[in-house]
Amino acid sequence: MRSVLSITSDGRKDGVMYACRDYLLGVFEMLVVTMIWGSITLFAIWSGLPSPVFVFFRVLVAAPAIAAMIIVGKGVGALKVSGNKKYVIVSGVLLTLNWVFLFYAVQFTAIANAVMLYYTGPVVAIVLSPVALKEKVPAWVVIPVFMTVSGIFLMVLQGFSSLTIPGFIFGILSGVAYGGLAVTSKLAAKEHEPEVVVLYQAVISLFLLFPFAVLWNYSMNEIVALIVVVVGVVHTALALRIWYDALTRIPMRTASVLSYLDPVFATIFAYIFLAQIPSMYTIVGGMMIIVAGLMIVLKVE
Repeated sequence: MRSVLSITSDGRKDGVMYACRDYLLGVFEMLVVTMIWGSITLFAIWSGLPSPVFVFFRVLVAAPAIAAMIIVGKGVGALKVSGNKKYVIVSGVLLTLNWVFLFYAVQFTAIANAVMLYYTGPVVAIVLSPVALKEKVPAWVVIPVFMTVSGIFLMVLQGFSSLTIPGFIFGILSGVAYGGLAVTSKLAAKEHEPEVVVLYQAVISLFLLFPFAVLWNYSMNEIVALIVVVVGVVHTALALRIWYDALTRIPMRTASVLSYLDPVFATIFAYIFLAQIPSMYTIVGGMMIIVAGLMIVLKVE
């Protein structure tokens, strides 16, 4: 039997209901993605691998999985990159640094500290925009930049018992690399499909980090191997696939706002699994950084 909503002459109610369901599915997908990405720092710690080695195995597993998804969806021809490859290469280097610095940060400080500093990235991106993207930065950007600097200052005030000097440095560097990655990825995506850009970024990471995987002293057992497979397949390839599907259902602005649940989930997981309780300075400073990022996302996207 047809529903009451389907017995309309123009089907508008059906369309509205479908659009609403589609939007809610996109929101749910973004929640799943942020939960997945919010847990990756735990896996980095549990692996016990040096940061460059952990990232190497992550992309070693993820790259063929991403390539397979592109081939299944668009065919082998979609893997070809033509035109200017400069920004693809630069973004691949920044992606590598972005992950390496973040996973180093969580080795030296609490996860909450690391991910909050990492999320200075959107503010860094907007500061870089006038030079890299030739975009005019409005005067109001001074406010989120000030909030970010103030948030970092508050986190430093807690002393280096929780936020160690190496943890702080690597956290800031991860945020700077994240901001640069956002800008160069945007430039690369003007000429190439985003999924293909991500694939080549992963391949570039493989080449850059291969010497670490060969020369670094580390141990690999069944548990560690399982961890890197999960991170490569679930946290990278599958999460990216869900994220791209979500973008077909919800606006980029909505997705960007929801992505700020990532540090929230990371902090919650660190508390549950590692008993890491963030200090009040971290909470307040981190919230200032997140609000600053949201201001930029809501104004710029």
